[in-house]
Amino acid sequence: MNPVGSGPPAETVVVGAVGAVTVVTVVAGTEVVVVVVDGLVVGAVLGDDFDEQAAASRTMAAASVCPHRPAVGRRRGDGTFPEMSRAVALAAAGFVVTALVAACRTTPGASVAGRSPGREGVGAPASEAATTTTTTLPADGFTPIAVGSDLTQLVTPLGTVLRVDPRRLSVAVIPGTMEPGGTFPEGGQVPPSLRPVLVAATNAGFKRADARGGEYVDGRLTGTLRAGAATFVIRADGRFDVGAWQQSVAPAPGDVAVLQNLEPLVDQGQPAPDLGADILARWGLTFRPALPVSVWRSGLGIDRFGRLLYAVGTNAVPAQLAALLISAGAIRAMELDINHLWVFASAFSHPDPAHPDVVTAAALLPGMTPAAGHVLLPGARDFLAIYRRLPTP
Repeated sequence: MNPVGSGPPAETVVVGAVGAVTVVTVVAGTEVVVVVVDGLVVGAVLGDDFDEQAAASRTMAAASVCPHRPAVGRRRGDGTFPEMSRAVALAAAGFVVTALVAACRTTPGASVAGRSPGREGVGAPASEAATTTTTTLPADGFTPIAVGSDLTQLVTPLGTVLRVDPRRLSVAVIPGTMEPGGTFPEGGQVPPSLRPVLVAATNAGFKRADARGGEYVDGRLTGTLRAGAATFVIRADGRFDVGAWQQSVAPAPGDVAVLQNLEPLVDQGQPAPDLGADILARWGLTFRPALPVSVWRSGLGIDRFGRLLYAVGTNAVPAQLAALLISAGAIRAMELDINHLWVFASAFSHPDPAHPDVVTAAALLPGMTPAAGHVLLPGARDFLAIYRRLPTP
């Protein structure tokens, strides 16, 4: 494989542009794809280093929030985001775009090349001859929420994402005292018997009357499971899935829980079309019905390794929530609840090893309105509980 900067002269082909962002491919013995912001290369990797389709979405998501250039997501008077929509469309069109998700974390004018040590990359504006630089590939950005925790988080300018690995953690849908309706054995709270292994809890979806779908939990179905609805399912073996019901996600014998909410937000690693249109009608009423419609929003996704992704943005529109989930690796995703009164994520610690049922709660983000420990008391709304898996005997 020929490094850029050696061999034949580089051929630069512009394949798309959004505002100050230009996506180009550079060919010099092998394909290299870069993203240019304000004339500066902010990310570049060899085309065969990453999955190109997934990286396309991550590239545009990263570029759209880069603080070193004018924002792509300027809001228009009617509440839509035309520039952001075009950025999303570029990724969805299937351009061969592979670049670093963390490119915008560099300082202005810095050369970034997504290459392993000792390999050369792109470090010049696309209009000039390719130069060389050496750097290391960044980690995926996820870190444990606490020392020794199996639950990891990714913090980005768009929001925060929790990642749940089914090999180490399990998830349960806990019905509330009023939602989805009826009486359930959990009594609207984390069961005391499971508190010694409680790791975290998050909000679920809309009220069942507004969710445009059904909910199956504890062997009971509320409403109707609608074909095509965005769906979170917990399998009998503890695996998860997220997608369109009876399309990308099919029912299976022994399914433990099924939660539906609205329409799919992300499919095949791409945002749903026209996310800037009819936001209130399609993605839920907000406490600020007059524009803007940027509010607390949460979502749930699945990555290609079967890990669950819970995302929360404190001031987001649907397109930004989709971009946040895609940047974390989501191939399919759905919106959960919105507005500051309902969106929450809490992490739990066990300070006394002699009494693991005694837990301390902490909110994932400042400003979350629900008390961090409210899931330890009976509550009206359903929610998701995340537990540490016990070793198999």
